[in-house]
Amino acid sequence: GYNQMSNTDKLIELKAASHNKHVQQKCKDARIMIPTCTQLDILPKCSFESWWAKNPELRRDFCEKELRSASMDTSVIKAACVEGITVCEGSKYFEGESDGKVLWRKWKIFCCWYYGVPTS
Repeated sequence: GYNQMSNTDKLIELKAASHNKHVQQKCKDARIMIPTCTQLDILPKCSFESWWAKNPELRRDFCEKELRSASMDTSVIKAACVEGITVCEGSKYFEGESDGKVLWRKWKIFCCWYYGVPTS
């Protein structure tokens, strides 16, 4: 989860999330101010980070969208292939394939590789 992430990884995720339109709307609804990237660099803790850490469903949805986008990015695909990771375009992991378990395993391996976490 979020609390197990390094400070650097948290900052990267916070910066990316702060630019996401869906996250911005959720913040507005919750009356949470989104700091600028510069403010995030100098604020060790802020209301946005606390709010973000307490919203695992929103974080999961955001990260899944990021992964699907990454799975279609040619530079990400090339980097993954160099490390022996098979990358299918995001939607192909879930649609119309006869062996869903194999595709799910490939998706999980890609997700773990992309986020730098061990596969288990």
